[in-house]
Amino acid sequence: MKFSLIISFITTQLVFGRKVSIPLGMAGGMNFVLVLMLSFFLDLLFLPFVYFVYSAATSRIKFIKRMREFLIAKWEKKEHSRVFEWLKRLGKMGVVLAPAIPFTGGVNLSIPLADMLNLKLKQTLLLISFGNFLGCLLIALAAKGIITIFV
Repeated sequence: MKFSLIISFITTQLVFGRKVSIPLGMAGGMNFVLVLMLSFFLDLLFLPFVYFVYSAATSRIKFIKRMREFLIAKWEKKEHSRVFEWLKRLGKMGVVLAPAIPFTGGVNLSIPLADMLNLKLKQTLLLISFGNFLGCLLIALAAKGIITIFV
């Protein structure tokens, strides 16, 4: 396997996310397990950064705290927030499903959801990590199936 393929996979993951990088890596000939694990670990590296930015910005900067409250209130009022409300009603399972379901918002949705549910840091990171793994697995299996059909 070429080192350049792994570097392009990592770059694609960081820029476009796993929804693009996993199919690209598998179409490029990368091993299923390698793609799955690499994508999952890159998501794990990204998770504490997003959590820190979210918690630090909302607790220390009053303007961002007010903006967050405004956006959450506005988002909950919108008609297309049915997914968010559904995930909120599921509780901890919603925190797992948010990053697992493609095109739902992933970590950017699950961290505020965990915050609203008053989950502790350890529990939040564990639930989101499990959801990230399920999401990576789902996308990898779908990509593997599509590649198998056409190749």
